[in-house]
Amino acid sequence: MSYGSVPVDGAPGEKRFREDIGRYFEDFEVGHIYEHRPGRTINETDNTWFTL
Repeated sequence: MSYGSVPVDGAPGEKRFREDIGRYFEDFEVGHIYEHRPGRTINETDNTWFTL
C-alpha cells in the first residue's frame, strides 16, 4: 500500500531510505575497546535487567 510516492508500510522507496548505524555481531573482536556515548560501563546489574 502506498500514499503518493512514499510507501505507507515504511519500506524504503523513491523518497525514503534506511540507514544502518552501528555494528553487527560479526564486526566485534575480542580485546577491542569500543567507546560509545554515553560512555558508561555495563555491570552485573545491567545484565540482570537485560535478561528479565
